Amino acid sequence: MSEPGAFVLKGVPAPFHHGALSACRTLGRLGVAVAANDERPQTPASRSRFRAESLVWNPWPQTPELIVERLIAWGSRQDDRAVLIPVDDAATILVDDHVDELKPFFRFAIRPDGLAQQLSSQLGMAELAQRHGVSTARVSLIGSDAELDALLDSFGLPVVVKRIAGWKAETRGAPSVTVARTREEVRALGTGGWENFLLQEFIPGGSETSWMFNGCFDEQSRCTFGLTGYKVRQFPLNGGFTTLGQLERHETLLTTAIEFFGQVKYVGIVDVGFRFDARDGSYKLLDVNPRVGSTFRLFVDADGGDVVRTYYRGLTSPASQSDPQPTRAGRRRWEVEPHDLQAGIGLIRAGRTTAGSFLRSVATVDERAWWAADDPLPFAAACAYALGLRRGRTRAHG
Repeated sequence: MSEPGAFVLKGVPAPFHHGALSACRTLGRLGVAVAANDERPQTPASRSRFRAESLVWNPWPQTPELIVERLIAWGSRQDDRAVLIPVDDAATILVDDHVDELKPFFRFAIRPDGLAQQLSSQLGMAELAQRHGVSTARVSLIGSDAELDALLDSFGLPVVVKRIAGWKAETRGAPSVTVARTREEVRALGTGGWENFLLQEFIPGGSETSWMFNGCFDEQSRCTFGLTGYKVRQFPLNGGFTTLGQLERHETLLTTAIEFFGQVKYVGIVDVGFRFDARDGSYKLLDVNPRVGSTFRLFVDADGGDVVRTYYRGLTSPASQSDPQPTRAGRRRWEVEPHDLQAGIGLIRAGRTTAGSFLRSVATVDERAWWAADDPLPFAAACAYALGLRRGRTRAHG
């Protein structure tokens, strides 16, 4: 009897999504038949030999209910319930909001009602963390333009402006995180109102002060997989996503994360961001993604496992995780090639590194987001896709 399949779900269009590609690869290499949704034919990720089926949603469903209908239509055609793996906030909240409709057709983590939404919300996450004694960066709602000046006097500059609920369609076009260095930059972000934005204190330090935890928790909220690492480079340079990451065990963060998610009765995959604050020597919780993060292949254990494989096995063979053990891993580096090149060029131009140092760091990478020797077509398609975008922008400005 064949193993159950898997469905890698995007909740919003994202043709250049390396996290979705990585999820298909890691399960496909185990022989799992993986399906995923796309906004158009022939996205770079759809070219992977480890994707068994691509569902093109064009036009993209405009409501969560229509997405659920598409999922149920696909799931009803399968011989067994597939493992459903959301890869963005919108997909995560959709699954949590439609548990009863989806669970006859899919296997997925079922968390306490509203927990995923609270953790996805920058404000809700901070409140929950503080309630459980976990240090966070200071945050505040922005009530109005009139209150903004007083808040900026209190927080100082630079300051971080974040969307509270990143999955909401009405603010999806705005950056989820912006490091604003002037009052004018802050005000420009609020031209449509402040209802879904907050201020977060800026914690000084380079990318290496940004640490991450990737974990998976079973139905009893026991940690079945947990590893930490930090950003070597990021894009944008002053506060962005990981382009080069280093796997490194950090006992304090492991203990903090495992205890916190156990206390809140978390179930499933989680991707967490911490920041070391040299001003008081603490590690502060900044972000929680109650889903697989695009960086998850940085966090690979000594046996080649990751959160996606652990999640899949936990849902299809729960007996294999009856007695969770501490996750073992050595040092490892992982890179997102196109964006890491942009980050490297920016650092060289700013005099913060040299071309030789950048090239040496790239040479030590263990795995890349797009290039894989056993699956080269997505990399070629991504290069062609990026070249097409560049040509399009050139024509538009010509």
